[in-house]
This record gives sequence, structure tokens and C-alpha cells, in this order.
Amino acid sequence: MYHRLGFIGLGAMGAPMASNLAAKLAKDYKICIYDVSQEAMKSFVEAHGQSVSICHSPKEVSQGTDIIFTMLPEGSHVRAVYLDPVDGILHSKISARLLLDCSTIDTETSLAVSTAVKSRFPDVAFYDAPVSGGTLGAVAASLTLMVGCSENDSNWSLVEGLLGLVGKNIIACGGPGMGLTAKLCNNYCSGLISLATAEAMNIGMRSDVFPTWKRQRSVIASAHKTLYDKGLEIRYEVAGRSYVDSALTGGSSEFARPMQELVTEACWGSVWSRPGLERKQRSLLNIAMLCALNRAPELAAHVRGALRNGASEVEIRETLLQAAIYCGMPAGIEGFKVAEKVILAFNEEKGNKSPVLMGITFQDPRRRKLPPGPRGLPIVGNLFDLADSELVREKVRNWHQTYGDVFYTKVGATDYVWLSSPKAVKDLMDKKSAIYSSRPRLPLAQDVASGGSRQLFMAYGQDWRNLRKHSHSLLNLNATKKYRSTQELESRILLQDLLNKPDQFYTINRRYSTSVILLATYGYRIPSFQDPLITKIFTVLEHLSVMMAPGAFAVEVLPALARLPERFFGNWRTWGRNAFAHDSKVYLELWQTLKQTTDDGSARDCFCKDFYLGDPKRNGIDDLLAAYTCGGLVEAGAETTATTINNWTLAMILFPDVMRKGQEELDRVVGSGRLPTWDDEKNLPYIRAMIKETLRWRPVNKFGMYHASTEDDWAIQRDSSRFEQPDIFEPARFLEHPLTAAEYMNAPDPYDRDHFSYGAGRQDTQNSVVV
Repeated sequence: MYHRLGFIGLGAMGAPMASNLAAKLAKDYKICIYDVSQEAMKSFVEAHGQSVSICHSPKEVSQGTDIIFTMLPEGSHVRAVYLDPVDGILHSKISARLLLDCSTIDTETSLAVSTAVKSRFPDVAFYDAPVSGGTLGAVAASLTLMVGCSENDSNWSLVEGLLGLVGKNIIACGGPGMGLTAKLCNNYCSGLISLATAEAMNIGMRSDVFPTWKRQRSVIASAHKTLYDKGLEIRYEVAGRSYVDSALTGGSSEFARPMQELVTEACWGSVWSRPGLERKQRSLLNIAMLCALNRAPELAAHVRGALRNGASEVEIRETLLQAAIYCGMPAGIEGFKVAEKVILAFNEEKGNKSPVLMGITFQDPRRRKLPPGPRGLPIVGNLFDLADSELVREKVRNWHQTYGDVFYTKVGATDYVWLSSPKAVKDLMDKKSAIYSSRPRLPLAQDVASGGSRQLFMAYGQDWRNLRKHSHSLLNLNATKKYRSTQELESRILLQDLLNKPDQFYTINRRYSTSVILLATYGYRIPSFQDPLITKIFTVLEHLSVMMAPGAFAVEVLPALARLPERFFGNWRTWGRNAFAHDSKVYLELWQTLKQTTDDGSARDCFCKDFYLGDPKRNGIDDLLAAYTCGGLVEAGAETTATTINNWTLAMILFPDVMRKGQEELDRVVGSGRLPTWDDEKNLPYIRAMIKETLRWRPVNKFGMYHASTEDDWAIQRDSSRFEQPDIFEPARFLEHPLTAAEYMNAPDPYDRDHFSYGAGRQDTQNSVVV
């Protein structure tokens, strides 16, 4: 029987939840608490007496309890509580057998924690259990908890009983991460209900449904009449008498007519009659707003009104283009279609037979021919198919076999086209890179959390071209050779560290990879994992992993939601601003220090020094853009290299025969009296093949970065027609590929490429030689 409980996170939700546990648990229960606020812990102890003890870290909580609750504001806090290498729950011999995370965070973080728990402590169970009900529900213990657990799970009765102490409705949603997925769906529904309720209340009040409005109407009738008459006059002049009469009488029921009267009075009588803007300007503003809202009937009326107000076809076209870029292409495409039809009809009425000057041909996305793919659910599409980052690997391979080299999925309103063969990638990402090398609009990842300056998420445009032009001559194989001596030195330090502390291989590999890339980019060495900069860098990388998690934020799936209150969708904008504040500070400090040391002559040779000496401002690159560009190389090389080394370590454990063959080649070529150097590389074909096979066997980013379409690294590199027994780690399959991955990227035959771990197209090939 369990008698020791831990609770981490005593915020607005956590404190009342922990209070309910303290009040309802048996008297022999002991509760260990931890929060970053000393005041919060002191207040809790004062309220609940001697059964509560204060801990000084999550690690301390884990060493004295059987069950741990966590209730934290953000995914980065959950990662720190569980995974911090010094004070994290999982970095000690924990006594707890059950871990319940009630935080509402991104699924990627939760799944990462779940995987780490299974890997390090197979007997410990971890469940995501986000809550719904707000602080009042937390106080009243009436919360709804959506649990990433099946009712058939051996722990379900215990989980249900414990959560029943803090909530009223305990729902088993399935496997890991599914509780958070259910919470996301709940937030969607809550947001839509709130919007619908507000709209219904507005219509009700304005259309005399509520008695109080009837009592007040006689008092203000005269004022309303004046505004209505003025509005009707302007509305006739702008929209046309036939359209307005139809809206007011013929096309309006008795119930809806008050709304049309309100439109005439408030929109046309109050706003359109104001000084300050010409009618043409108001028409163009309305076109932009109605295009963004995708309101085709109203847009058509206001395009006609703009023409009657003297707007030219060019002005209407440019307004629609501006709206499409800033509000989303699907709405822009629909806007162009509506506007073109109206302009053609208007020209015919006026006897003008000249062509419409739309300037750009758009294809309606709802009518285009999409490739085949798995059917999804209404609204969410294939969201649940992609929610589990482990199971999805097999799903995409099966989709490739079922639907072919190019297939289609949908998440929310976003279409994804997957490329699962070398030929498909070559045809679209390389041969047509000018079309497909751009990025989709990412309101959180790029606009807010990166300040529009992260090249990884940057759409193909002027900023991207400026960066490529400025960096192209610096990112080449010859430029990387001057950093090989520092890489060899760091490799020797890595081996020494592994010999001395083999149980710390995870952090040792991370220190090595981060130090190597920082030396190459900024000339800065990381001597130990306690260096303050490495903590900052990995916080940046945590932010990046959250941004790139599929479906983690609703606004990335449905960019139009960026116009709605953020509280409905996980406070994404606040999270993004906080991430940008931290990340930009880290990168700008590195960049400003580099500029200063370069100017005074003390900077080491490094990429960012060459970048700065090339005068980036001449190419339209400001300090923020330069700082994020150089920081992007750190992002590309730090965690990816460490993960690849750890994947290689796993392969050597699982396939010892491969390790023996590699050791035999090293003994034969290098001998036992020295360590290998870069000069030995050409004579070590099996070692090179082992590296290539590691990248194929476990690609770091299994789906590639989003383009206009998405290349599926996992399915491409597990195609049995190319790789016999693809799940087996077999370096010999690459012995006939002696060139580098960067050289194979340019091969005419796409099937000559060794692997696709570095992606494809303009945006992903540029950095491959450095990686």
C-alpha cells in the first residue's frame, strides 16, 4: 500500500488540488511538496500541518515518495522537473512507482518524458492527466481529468481513485499523450462555444429578443432614426439600391430584418459617415478584412462597392495580395476568385470589355487534385494518426506501401503532402525547389517565438535570399576543414570523459556536440556541462523542439486561429513571447560579443567572424537576423549530433558483430598506438558506412522540416526495395557509397543518394556540408 505522496507545482491550480489531497487522504499519508516559490510552500505547510514536508528539489521529492503529482505551467517546466540532469526526478534512484502529470502542455514534451521514464525506470508508470475546470473546479474538486491511460491498464483503478480526490470526471483516453490530445480537442470546442455564445447574445440583444431593449427603444428612437436614414443613403450610394433593398426586404425574414437595420444604422450611419477616411479607403479596408474572414458574399458586395467608390482593379488586386500574405493563402485564393467574378460582371454592366487585371493565376485549393491518403476525422483530420511519435513511424511506412511515393494527410485546415521515395524528393524538392523550398506560415514558431528571424522557419522571400547570398560562400567543404583540429581535440576529451564516467554518457555526448559547434560558429568552447551557456543553449533547443512538435499548437495547424483570443488555445502567444525573449537574448549576446572581439582583434577564427566581416548589413541583414542565422547553426549541430552519437551507441549494443567489424578495421588501418585522424578517413570505408547507416537507421528528424510539401525520411530510409531488411543495422549496404552525403545530394539519379537525413531542396542542403 502506498503512503507517501509528492506534489510539485503549487500555483493557482496546483495548490487547491494538493489541498484536496491533503484533506481527503488517510491520516497516515505523508505529503512531500516542492515549488519554486518558498512562500507557496510555507503557506501550504501552515494550512495542512505536520503531515506535509518541504523538499528543495524535484529530485528530493522523488526519493521519498510512492506517488508524484506534477502541475506545472509550461512544457519547459515539465522537462526541467523530470529531465534536469542535476535535480530532475529521473536523475536519481527514485522510490516513486506512479507519476501523474496534470499539466496542460505540448504532447511532444509529455511523450519525451514518458519515453525517458520507460527507458530508465521500466517499473515506474507515467501518465499525462491534464485538467479542465479552472481554479473554481480545482478548489471544489470538480475538475475533469483526461488521462493518457486505458481502462485495461493495470494501474487504472489506482489512477482513477487518486484523481477522483481532485476531480469529478475521470476519463481514460487511451495511451501516452492521448490525455493531452483530448484536452486540445476540448479547448477547440470551448473556444468555438464561447465564440458562438457571444455571437448569439449579440444578435439577440440587437434584434429585440430581450425585453430591456424594448423598454429603452422609445427613448432613443429619434437618434436611431437619424443614423438609419443617413446610413441608408450612404449604403445605397456604395452598394447599390437593388442589393440593399434585397437585403432589407426581399432577402430578409422578419426575425433577421432588425440585424439588417442595425447594419444600416451602425455600420453605414455611424462609421461610414465619419470624416478622416475616404469611401474608397474604407472599401479597400473592408475588402482586406472580409477576405481574411473568408466571407465570400459580403466580400463580393464590398468589391462592387469599392468599384462604385472609384477604386481601380489594381488597387483591389494589391489589397487582396496583402491580405493573402498576412492572413493566409486559402482565404486569399477565395478572395481573388470572388473579386474577379465581380469585376467581370461590373465591367460588362459598364460596357468595359477589357480583361481583369488580377496579375496572378490562383487555383482554388479545394478543387486541386490531391494525391491519395488515409481518411481522417471531421475537423481534426489525421491529427490522432500523428499524435504518437513512435507509432507513427510504422504508420507512415504503411501509408507509403498503400498509397505510393506521394500521399496526403490533413491536420485541421492544413494539407500535408508526403514524399516517400528518392525520385519524388528529387522531382519536387530539387528540380522544382523554387516552388517547394518555401515554408508554410507558422504564427507561433516564426512570427512570435522567433521574431520572424529564424531561417529554419523562414518562407522563401527577400530575407531568405539575402541570407543565402551572404552565407553561400562561407558554407562549403573547404571552409569546414579549418575546424577539424578543434573537432579532433574535443573527440579526445570526449573519449577521456567516457572512460572516466561511462554512466554519464548522455550529458558527455551533449557537451561534446555543443562545444564542437560553438567552436566552429563562435570560437567558444564548453569545458563542462556546468557551463552556464550550455544550459541556455539547451533551453533554446527545448523551445525549438516544442515549436516543431506536430499538432502541439492549434495555431500552427489552423493559422486563422491566430486572430482569436489566445486563452482558448494554450496561451500560445504568451509562450512564444517568453521563448523569443530568452532565445533572442542568448543569440544577441553571442553576436554582440563576437562583433566586439572581432573589432578588437581577439576573436578566434570561426564562421560567425567570417559572416560579420562580410558586412551583413550591406545585404539587408540586421543584428537580430544575423544573430538568429548564426544561432541556427548551433541548433543544427548541437542536439542532432548528440542524438546521432547516442543512436550509434544503441546500435553497437544491439549489433555487436557490427562493432567488432568496425574495431577490426580501426586496428588494421590505425593500429593501437594512436587515435584516428581526419587523414585516415579515406582508408576507413566501413567506419564511414557505419556513420551513414546510423543516419539511415535512426534519422534525428524522422519527418524532415515542413516545406510546401514534406519529405518523409523515415519511410524513404525504410523502403525495402532499396534497403533489404531495413530495420537491421547493416553498414555494408553503404560500402559502395564512398562520397559524402553533400556530394550525393547533387547526384543526377536520386537513387544514388546514400541517405536523406539532411533533407532536400534549397533550404536544407545549404548547411549539409557543415553538418
